Amino acid sequence: MPVVREELGPSLPQLLEPRWRVLSRGRRIAVVVAAVVLVALLVVAREAVRAEPLKPLVVREPIAFNLVHRPELRQVTPGRGEVLRLQADPASNTEELFTVSPLTVPPYRGDISSAYLLMASRKLDELRAADPNVAYRGEGKARVNLIPGYQLAYQTRKAGKLFFGKVFFLVAEPGNGQPQSREGAELTLLSQFSPATTPSLTDVGNTYLLKAPLRSFRFGTERP
Repeated sequence: MPVVREELGPSLPQLLEPRWRVLSRGRRIAVVVAAVVLVALLVVAREAVRAEPLKPLVVREPIAFNLVHRPELRQVTPGRGEVLRLQADPASNTEELFTVSPLTVPPYRGDISSAYLLMASRKLDELRAADPNVAYRGEGKARVNLIPGYQLAYQTRKAGKLFFGKVFFLVAEPGNGQPQSREGAELTLLSQFSPATTPSLTDVGNTYLLKAPLRSFRFGTERP
């Protein structure tokens, strides 16, 4: 049984097989070596990024939070409504953005998830109003360092470049029987597509420069 339906045409291996057969043994070896070297270089590059020291950052007002980030992600003047903006250094040859804004959850009844749904819908409308190229890619519950929240995912194009974005809505969980707080933080991550560092939407916040600030984000001013 064919792996690919006939109406979809031949698969990539089927297309490449004839060309591979006509290559001499020496050229086949050269292709394999080149592929191995490329993978090794990508691994070395990623490990080099991970090995660099992280810079701690604390914000006390109007919401208290702290995180760490790579030196290539520089703190710049926050935009409207933001309390923190981290932007990739031009020397990194990519565009990465991490912002934090104060969040106030509108009044709700029952589970906070209903409020998150409304906020995500409004945020998507806001993004589309500012950028007609924004395309919805999904949403759902999320967790950042044990902080439960909600995530909106999207993609867009700027100057012909593909970007992946995520917005996290986070509110600290109550303790000692206290009611759920309505105050929290909205985190926005935007990453330029790159086969080496951000090949897909899933990788935003999980690899490269945006990984450290997202995974280290915590409410309060004390690091663990």
